[in-house]
Amino acid sequence: MTEAEARVRIDAALKSAGWRLPDAANPNVRMERGTIGGGFADYVLLGDNNYPLVVLEAKNPGKHPLEGKEQARRYAEEQNAPFVILSNGMQHYFWDVAAGEPETVQSMPSPQSVARRKERRAPSPITSASVNEDYIADSQKEGRAKRKLRDYQINAVRAVQQAAANGKNRFLLEMATGTGKTMIAAALIKMFMRTGNAARVLFLVDRLELEEQARKNFDDYLAADYRAVVFKQSRSDWNKAHIVVSTVQSLAVGKRFLGISPLDFDLLIVDEAHRCIAGKNSRAVFEHFLGRKIGLTATPHDFMKGVDAAKENSKAVEARLMRDTYDTFDCKAHTPTFRYNLEDGAESGHLLRPNVLDARTEITTDLLSEQGFDIAVRDEQTGEEKEMTFHRADFERKLFSEKTNKSFCRAFMDRALRDPVSGEIGKTIVYCVSQRHAAKITAILNKMARERFAGKYDSDFAVQITSNQAEAQENSRRFANNNLNGTTRFLDDYASSRTRVCVTVEMMTTGYDCPDLLNLCFARPVFSPSLFVQIKGRGTRKHAFSFDRGKGDKLEQDKDKFLIFDFFAVCEYFEKDFNYDDKLPLPSGEDDNDDNAEDKPPPEEREGAAVLTRPDPIKTITETEGATFHIDEPPFKRFVDQLRGSDSVRNAAEDENWAVAVAQAREKYEDKPDDYATPEKIARDNKLGRQLQTREVLEYAFGLINKFKTRPELLEEEALHFAAVSKLPPEETRIAADALKAYISNRKVREIINSGKIGKLMGESSLSPDDWNSLSKETREAVVHYANSQTALEVFDKKPAG
Repeated sequence: MTEAEARVRIDAALKSAGWRLPDAANPNVRMERGTIGGGFADYVLLGDNNYPLVVLEAKNPGKHPLEGKEQARRYAEEQNAPFVILSNGMQHYFWDVAAGEPETVQSMPSPQSVARRKERRAPSPITSASVNEDYIADSQKEGRAKRKLRDYQINAVRAVQQAAANGKNRFLLEMATGTGKTMIAAALIKMFMRTGNAARVLFLVDRLELEEQARKNFDDYLAADYRAVVFKQSRSDWNKAHIVVSTVQSLAVGKRFLGISPLDFDLLIVDEAHRCIAGKNSRAVFEHFLGRKIGLTATPHDFMKGVDAAKENSKAVEARLMRDTYDTFDCKAHTPTFRYNLEDGAESGHLLRPNVLDARTEITTDLLSEQGFDIAVRDEQTGEEKEMTFHRADFERKLFSEKTNKSFCRAFMDRALRDPVSGEIGKTIVYCVSQRHAAKITAILNKMARERFAGKYDSDFAVQITSNQAEAQENSRRFANNNLNGTTRFLDDYASSRTRVCVTVEMMTTGYDCPDLLNLCFARPVFSPSLFVQIKGRGTRKHAFSFDRGKGDKLEQDKDKFLIFDFFAVCEYFEKDFNYDDKLPLPSGEDDNDDNAEDKPPPEEREGAAVLTRPDPIKTITETEGATFHIDEPPFKRFVDQLRGSDSVRNAAEDENWAVAVAQAREKYEDKPDDYATPEKIARDNKLGRQLQTREVLEYAFGLINKFKTRPELLEEEALHFAAVSKLPPEETRIAADALKAYISNRKVREIINSGKIGKLMGESSLSPDDWNSLSKETREAVVHYANSQTALEVFDKKPAG
């Protein structure tokens, strides 16, 4: 591309964004040729009254746009322009000079969005917002039931405040299903708006049915102060709203997002962040906008777990980074901005643990075994029989058994939890292998319901909710709203859905809110940990069942449990068999999600399949009350619980006899088969980038620290403390701090300085000979003395010495 072609591209991009070039009527773009060093064409983009808003530095197409950064900074200062755009015609960067570093933009920002950005360049600190339990209640319209923030929701908002105060622009909230993520989002929106840090917010969801649900929630929580709209319903005037809700697909189709200025949204909140922005097209939408970004999810995808980037294929690493939830939201240490999981919620009384009913038929008992299920299969062409072995993943894919499905349904009908008010079978979701399998289960359940509950159902006891069914999304909403096929016939005037069971594949997983669910059924095997957590999370919400009989007679009953029917030992698999240290497999398609198979075609009966007709009764059935799962626990929770439960370790720690406490912890609990917890593994799992000492683990266990600091965080902490206690000359403070960090973090630098052969620092990126020699002798001695006497040098090594 020639320079002239680059100029044409820049002109076209500016026109497309709404800027008026010098040849247009009433132009707001001024050309400046040769102003700085006789370079290519420079532009000044003007605001009202011809006030310079943006300096656009255009580079030769063979150069990277960032090469013009410092040149553009000087010109912006000369013009008193607050913003800079750097472009070579193919790549563009927008730079708020006073606020940070240049950021990639796929299209030029519009004049209106730049002017709006300038108006809010002096917001109040986010930490100035005082967030308490009534923070949302104050923004609700009169007549609405006032919503109060729970303690953990307040803590989540405050964690974002603190991270923002520390310079972060991306935040990840890892919140269990049922903890009110949209309520937290509303509080965050209000906080950013009230402090002037945002004027418009984009709330992204990944499914159509969640758009209107989110908009209604925001209307409930914030309507007194802010207006929320759904993008596809307000395409002509969405920019008049404070909160715009959209599926990521609505913005991605036809690259519609490119028609919106990168500066039009000051805050992006992504619901179900682990999947909403996982694909190439949806990620392009996410990265297009320059506002602060918050991810909400119960199941972040850690695609960089177990990956050595230096040894992996570069394209594979790039694909993993694009899908890695922690990396996307700048949580490099595998630690979200805030975490509140199912165990936290259950222990504090906000969520429910499930009862698990493990039921296995004769056939599934073999399918679930290591050896598998053996059967002779007849070849239809030759008539010969051959032995074949099937495993759990083959059910309803290669192995078909009507009698097995009937046994599942019969066990459910016999053991399902009942609605405490009407006494009928409680609301239930059944998860199946495929759409065809869902149709089979639906038919069996409806037949059994007609036989058991004569006159109560008209083939509407169970309804199939899959993507091939008309009104599937609407029916899922009706089920949650208790009006699917009308209301119950078991109790007049009781507002509960006549349909009691929704049979699906994976539609009613992420984001589906139906708190009065009492039963969940795994009529399929599950191998995705995120899918397991999402499905299980449908039942964890609390609910108050209520019925007014009139004349002051009101029946009320709290939901105090829910039941998982586990026909394929899914819970056992994730407790005993799943390897949590394995790398996550990348999905096959660019925008595929490993926990969403709903639109994949159903399996067909094909060569090598077996269709069984023999009886298959339930062989074993066991129920576990209040089940807990390793997958729901914070990292290394069991190890920490063991330390806390040891009298000898706790007594030594309370007496600050750390030598004894460390020795006891190592002898009793480190590297045991059940937990395999060592400081090395904890450091690796948390991506600390350094060695972790057993004493630090003990301090965490007994509440002396609330997190493990990463290597960069510890280095910065030591540098600040050194500067504070050493009383350095002001002109030497920065270099001395950098020298200290290099000395304690780089063994080679340490050896060179200790040997006095300073010339060998040449080529060391962390400390140059000139910087070291620029320090006074006293300061150099202070650096070495502090490092050797006040820091644990071995902590900063990435690998153990030797």
